[in-house]
Amino acid sequence: NLNIYDLNKIKKKYKLKIVLLTCDDEYLFDKQTVFFSKISDFILTSDYVSYLRLKQMNKAAGLFHEPLTFDKSISLSKKFDISFVGTLDKPGRKLFLKKLQKIFNICIFDTSKKKISQYEIKKIYKQSKINLNFSNVSNSDFHITKDFKINGFKGRVGQIFSNKSFCLSEYSLGLSKLFDFKPSIFFKS
Repeated sequence: NLNIYDLNKIKKKYKLKIVLLTCDDEYLFDKQTVFFSKISDFILTSDYVSYLRLKQMNKAAGLFHEPLTFDKSISLSKKFDISFVGTLDKPGRKLFLKKLQKIFNICIFDTSKKKISQYEIKKIYKQSKINLNFSNVSNSDFHITKDFKINGFKGRVGQIFSNKSFCLSEYSLGLSKLFDFKPSIFFKS
């Protein structure tokens, strides 16, 4: 943990430039990003709303997505109609998936119970006709009050696309701005 005053002294002493790379700005913007932006020369965020707010504050800012590696290996046959890879611990997610399972054949890979390797996750994406993504940020986080829902940017959508697979994602403004082409289909309810 760096003290912002000490960091600013080092910056001035050695004539450094500070680039702030932020994560989870959907709910950490007011608690963390605004604070460190005071001494930052450039700020990278994955949250579209935070990007706009930084621009309004006359800060040099840009949007980023984690680097993606496009898989050039052969396609795998479709083994799953619909799949979901992720934690079921987030509010409402388990209930939503159970309701869908009554209607559709959905394979759920719960990462809160068992760690799944990146290799296996990529394989699941390739073998699924539809990959589900949820964008809500957990309201069990201490930064968020009860029943308050924030839809944020999730790197999973890019990971699914980079594996030449289809993604059906819960809507978030950031995702809709970044992925505004035909394979992007968003739902709101």
